[in-house]
Amino acid sequence: MQPHRGGGVGRHAAEMVRGLSQRPKTSIALLASGPDLRQYPRFSAHVPDAPVLQLPLPGKLQERIWKLAGWPPLTGRCRGFDVIYSPAEVRLPKCGVPRVVTIHDVQALEEGLPWSKSPEHRLFRRKWLQWLPKVFREAERILTVSEFSKQRMMALLSTPADKITVVGNGVSMAFFPDPLTQPGAIQSTVVVIGGLRTKKGAAATLAVAAEIRRRRLPLTIEVFGQHEPEWMETAKAHSNVRLHGYAADEVVAAALRDSTALLFLSPYEGFGIPAVEAMAAGTPAIVADAASLPEVVGDAGIVVDPANAAGVVDVLQRLADDPSWRTQWIVKGRERAAHFTWDKCVDRLTDALREVMA
Repeated sequence: MQPHRGGGVGRHAAEMVRGLSQRPKTSIALLASGPDLRQYPRFSAHVPDAPVLQLPLPGKLQERIWKLAGWPPLTGRCRGFDVIYSPAEVRLPKCGVPRVVTIHDVQALEEGLPWSKSPEHRLFRRKWLQWLPKVFREAERILTVSEFSKQRMMALLSTPADKITVVGNGVSMAFFPDPLTQPGAIQSTVVVIGGLRTKKGAAATLAVAAEIRRRRLPLTIEVFGQHEPEWMETAKAHSNVRLHGYAADEVVAAALRDSTALLFLSPYEGFGIPAVEAMAAGTPAIVADAASLPEVVGDAGIVVDPANAAGVVDVLQRLADDPSWRTQWIVKGRERAAHFTWDKCVDRLTDALREVMA
């Protein structure tokens, strides 16, 4: 377990391990740093009550050493277990039992992204190339969250299809509306989840904000998550953009239900949980025509070119002005979101673990 992992990866890890612990005839132990679990209570609160096998070294340091050297082995700590499973990207050392590792995406290896030529990404890529190919050689099974990520792994790491299993992602029940609660009036807001960051499509989001202002539309963009300082400064020029930090699921779900739409213009997502959260909340999801997002929303989301700000605002304007059209997207979105449950993800996980153990 890696309590320092946040965002969708952290959510996936906590939900998958909790679901696994609740399966009949299954017993688990957590391989983790006790101090790390105490340091990140938001993560630990979602982790099941299970025995903790202490890591040899503090979590982040141990993870770095494993990635570079594969040391120390875990044979003693794995004795009596059938499999060792990591729900997040890590290299597991020799342990005497099959190793199963989740790799959520391979964005680090991509060379055609807007930021791929930056010094930061080149360093990021070199670091991942030091350990990721070893994971694909050493693990008995690789898990991932979308067919898109699987195909990119097969292409970039020359991995056979039968070694990779797509387990997917789910959506918290907090996003599904209470059927007994009457919906409130739709506010003139558009929600963005993931923060104002380059890799989450900050430039495209602010271009949409500028087009909204140019047309003098009464729409405000509410951005939740972590923001990069340079984009926070740029956003000051946009009076119709409001920045919020991380918020509880219940807060984000309420904001989505009261909004015109979710705007998710990220150029690269291994999955894109916010798109499913919006559909579950009964909010039309407007997503970029990139990476896994068209796969995730299917025909229940509005797929747009993030570089075409005018086209995106056309969609927002129609959603605001045409209630029947908006309702069509809400109905289709809720039907699709109902298929993205953590229980189904854990079903696929347990099937993969049984195959590996067999």
